[in-house]
Amino acid sequence: MEVKIIIVNDDHRLNNYISQHGLNDRIGARVLECGTLRYFEKDEIIMATGEPLDYYYLIALPVDDLRNQYFENTQFLHHLIVSLSDKLSATMNNSSYNLTYPRVNRLSSFLIGLLATEG
Repeated sequence: MEVKIIIVNDDHRLNNYISQHGLNDRIGARVLECGTLRYFEKDEIIMATGEPLDYYYLIALPVDDLRNQYFENTQFLHHLIVSLSDKLSATMNNSSYNLTYPRVNRLSSFLIGLLATEG
């Protein structure tokens, strides 16, 4: 499967994105200096299980640079931990829901809700 990545070489757009999402405060300007802004097609698979991670975040930050230069940056590490914790929490909630309610019950609930909105 081929991944079509669109790299945006537009510093103005990149700076607007960083400013709009408050990334300087969360990650740090020094870390963001090595980043590039990337876009992906809708429903595109960005990364598959088992593939090496080359970039981190929508603003692509080269992982090798992060490992070599920024693992002393507590602001970046804090953001990384919070981000991963949020993702882990969401995954655990989905998994516990799936274990608690069998698929048949979830499907039935969905169909009843669908019929209720149509009727």
